[in-house]
Amino acid sequence: MKTGIYIHIPFCIRKCQYCDFFSEENTNSSTISKYIDAIVRELEQYKALNRTISSIYFGGGTPSLISPKLLSHLLNYIQKEFTLTSDIEISMEGNPGTINKQRLHDYHKAGINRFSLGVQSLNDKHLKILTRIHTRKDALKSIEYIDSIFTNYNIDLMHSLPNQCTNEALQDLTEVIRLKPKHISWYQLTIEEDSIFGKNPPELPEEKTIEDNYIEGYKILENNNYIHYEVSAFAKDGYMCQHNLNYWKFGDYISAGAGSHSKITIDGKIIRQSRIENIHEYISKVTYDDSIITTRIVPKDEILFEYMLNRLRLFSIISFSEYEERTGQNIEQLLNKIKKFENESLLVINNEKEYFELTERGKIFINYILEDFL
Repeated sequence: MKTGIYIHIPFCIRKCQYCDFFSEENTNSSTISKYIDAIVRELEQYKALNRTISSIYFGGGTPSLISPKLLSHLLNYIQKEFTLTSDIEISMEGNPGTINKQRLHDYHKAGINRFSLGVQSLNDKHLKILTRIHTRKDALKSIEYIDSIFTNYNIDLMHSLPNQCTNEALQDLTEVIRLKPKHISWYQLTIEEDSIFGKNPPELPEEKTIEDNYIEGYKILENNNYIHYEVSAFAKDGYMCQHNLNYWKFGDYISAGAGSHSKITIDGKIIRQSRIENIHEYISKVTYDDSIITTRIVPKDEILFEYMLNRLRLFSIISFSEYEERTGQNIEQLLNKIKKFENESLLVINNEKEYFELTERGKIFINYILEDFL
């Protein structure tokens, strides 16, 4: 079975106030080196699964704080010890405040073939509100460097920021589109409970402004031939993120690193794991102390909900065979649930070709559909 690998790099120069992912403000090179050694020790345990690896994703935190030398060491280990597909996608997230052209060149040489740049905004006023460590100038220079080295890259962009009007949000988007990235993640700022903003919420735009951002932004992306293939992801044809597609199609993925999560199917059982959110404990205890990993077998009566929760993020057709392969369950259970939504014109079931898909109306009411699976 093709499987992804997710590696969590929880180091940051400064924690952004909207972020609720596990990360720590730590740039100590010795700690980072020990952490990468611990990642190798953890990955060593997964060789026995004998999976073919189709994607690797370095997320964070700020993965671009890892030196190219350490990254090369880690990728060389994975290449040697695991079977990789010939067209493997190897992605890395980065912050414009932590990269330069030489560093990007060295990442590419080490094996990274897809780069994801966290720009968030091209307006210095909004970058300051988000507490980003980079400026507009840094972001534009970084995109220029990335474009000269990588064919496949993504730009992360937020909208509906504090004190941001629709014109400002669309100006960010049109300027990024003008730079012609193959992939754009265009998503609304949401206030997460465990973030700094969650404890001291800023004032966000009114609902009408947020709605206008979505409607007008989607039009601009569509008019520039970006395919809206996932809730917040837009890509040129052939450049959808394969690692994320595997997530949303309920595929398996191995994870390594403090705060990371994984999903593995073994003997028909879907197993989810989460790792301790503490860098130093992870380094000292990984492979030596089972307490750093929490393991849960997903109960059979929850699998249908989990599948739909992930799969409805994608706007492609859902084949009956994919559902059966990924869940190990009979299609009849699913069909009995979704017939209601066909009657409400939220999806279409094609029994002859054995698939179903959301209607345009259904894409708006995804949360309503999911409530029925809880």
